[in-house]
Amino acid sequence: AEQMREFAFKDALTGVNNRASMVDLMMKAVLRTKRAEKLMLIAFIDIDDFKTINDKYGHEMSDRCIKHVADMLILSTRETDTVFRLGGDEFVIMLEGFTHVDEMHTLLRKILEGMVATPEMNRRGIGLRISIGAMIFPFGDVHEVDAMSSEADSAM
Repeated sequence: AEQMREFAFKDALTGVNNRASMVDLMMKAVLRTKRAEKLMLIAFIDIDDFKTINDKYGHEMSDRCIKHVADMLILSTRETDTVFRLGGDEFVIMLEGFTHVDEMHTLLRKILEGMVATPEMNRRGIGLRISIGAMIFPFGDVHEVDAMSSEADSAM
């Protein structure tokens, strides 16, 4: 039963958390963040020109790009952070436990700089670039996770 539950909340392609697990995990993170009186960053990420990659190089290559982005996000975030794939080329990362906005900038810069194409992508001329739209909790008056996710989505 535990494996089935795990399967239901993991993205099949990348192994990261999926959309179904997001609200629950975000609610828990919001509570931890409030209790610790810290800041949390929710970042929406997508792959630039993904449709072009898919159209020009095919489904298999675009899947490899998605998997690679997920791997790079896991590598460049901390153990306490959570990576989600919403579907397609859309990801969300939930970064917890900050005391200053500067720390968030440093981590976001690390994520952006860490997003490098694989040698195969380079050979094929696929430049890998991502866009990030982010929001900080508890700034603003947003307390509903759904509202938070739509706010961050529109920030992108």
